Amino acid sequence: MSIKSWFTSVGTLGESGPFVAFNAHCWFAAFVVLAASHWLPLSWVVGASLILAGGKEFVLDLQPWFETAPPQTLLDSWHDFVGYATGCAIGSVAHFIVWWGTSCGRI
Repeated sequence: MSIKSWFTSVGTLGESGPFVAFNAHCWFAAFVVLAASHWLPLSWVVGASLILAGGKEFVLDLQPWFETAPPQTLLDSWHDFVGYATGCAIGSVAHFIVWWGTSCGRI
């Protein structure tokens, strides 16, 4: 069974735009937070990530010259920002798991 047929069997959730956008923003942010937190303090990385994500979603993406047709609505920006915030949380948890594992000699 392919991934697409599995999502289709679950319902249309896997093919909806907000679902795909949320996951793309979430896992991108998780990767960035986990990777950057090896060189910078975690609080700086998460804070900067959320500020930059908010600026991109609520300022840039709502400009008609930045987004192509159809224009992004405020609800779309909110879904994307929540994806970024969730990714920051996932990346932070992953950072602590890696830190705990390496500092205790478990990894």
